[in-house]
Amino acid sequence: MRIFPMNRALLTIVAIVCSTIFTVAQDTLTLSQAIKIGLEKNFSIQLARNSYSIAKNNNTLGNAGMLPWVEANGGWRLSSDETEQTFKSVGTTTDKRDVNNLNGNVQLRWTLFDGFSMFVSKEMLGNLQAMGEQSLQMAIENAVASIVVAYYDVTVQQQLVESIASITKLSHERLFVAKERLAIGDGSSLQVSQAEVDLLSDSTNLLKQRNAVVEAKLYLNQLLGRSPLTPFEVTGTIEAGTLLSTNDMLSQIMQNNRSLAIERLQLNNSQLTIKDIQSGRYPQLSLTSGYNFNKSSYSPGDLESTKSFGPSIGLTASVTLFNGFNVSRSITNARIAAESEAISLEQTEMQLQSQSLSYINSFNLAKMLMQTEQTAVNLAQKNLDIAMEKYKLGSISDIELRDMQNRLIGAQVRYIQAQMQLINAEVMLQTLSGTIINRFESLLTQE
Repeated sequence: MRIFPMNRALLTIVAIVCSTIFTVAQDTLTLSQAIKIGLEKNFSIQLARNSYSIAKNNNTLGNAGMLPWVEANGGWRLSSDETEQTFKSVGTTTDKRDVNNLNGNVQLRWTLFDGFSMFVSKEMLGNLQAMGEQSLQMAIENAVASIVVAYYDVTVQQQLVESIASITKLSHERLFVAKERLAIGDGSSLQVSQAEVDLLSDSTNLLKQRNAVVEAKLYLNQLLGRSPLTPFEVTGTIEAGTLLSTNDMLSQIMQNNRSLAIERLQLNNSQLTIKDIQSGRYPQLSLTSGYNFNKSSYSPGDLESTKSFGPSIGLTASVTLFNGFNVSRSITNARIAAESEAISLEQTEMQLQSQSLSYINSFNLAKMLMQTEQTAVNLAQKNLDIAMEKYKLGSISDIELRDMQNRLIGAQVRYIQAQMQLINAEVMLQTLSGTIINRFESLLTQE
């Protein structure tokens, strides 16, 4: 049997592609493990958690102005005074006195009434805490959504590697057949050359696809907050999910969406701002109380020392009679701001409905495409197997066989794209409706 040497570049590429098949097995990363790692180490979640902690710490009676303010002061002073006096009768006399002064006091100030501003402030602080909590939950849900999509992206990219590897293996077999046919005088050098070109093309595509898997893994590691070089393999398949009816899904989204909840709280705070400004029209009543101590010692002289001490208490009332209509102006501006916030909320609701309907349509389309493309893949694989047998017998040309290969890889790519379209739409709908954590809760409790 006559052996034909392969092109050096072809040998190099094929060797690299084949060598990756025998790499050392890496740890398997399940989806539940990926989500758990992300919930613990994802940077966006950590930042949102810190912001929520600040908002929670700020929601206190003291920050709202409801608690009294107490201050203690103390001091010591030593002075030496020399007084010179000139009289017509006796002339000039000098009096020198040292004064040692010690004082201290404790003061309490408590606003008893400020036009209900303190109660409005406390409610606004509660809203800010609730907004921080919603933002934290939204960060968690968005992180989980990104991790799920990235995980399945690695999965489908790996599936595409396997598909291209299968085509590359078939191209290698085709080259072997072409050489064998040429060796027995039933083929041509052109067929061998074309088979080599197609094998090089498939091998190059396989290298690019393996690199796409590496890039997808780097991104997933980034989302998990760990070293990008952490090796892992993925497991699992994408299954078609189920959705509620369109009306039920929209109702769930409008009720549970985190962005809407935050905007509603912002609108409420805008309305509370009006009340806070209006409180400036009311009188303010404050309680003051304290205890004072003061002692002074003198030398020399007849007066040796003085001492004063005792408690004090008082009420202070104040009311702004006129401030250039600034309160009215501020109230008008606050009402306009609240109106703008209400318009923004309505706009967000409409955009969210449109976005949700788009994802619902995308999900339903992807589900149908997966069924269609799965059938197309099965038929294309069957046709390619038949074509390869005919090629070995010399009953079809290289072009026909190559066309069958392209049809199979095309159907596989479309099927994989439909899978990603399905998972993207499903995850986005679950994120918008605030149910994505519940969706994967069973996974998180399994391990």
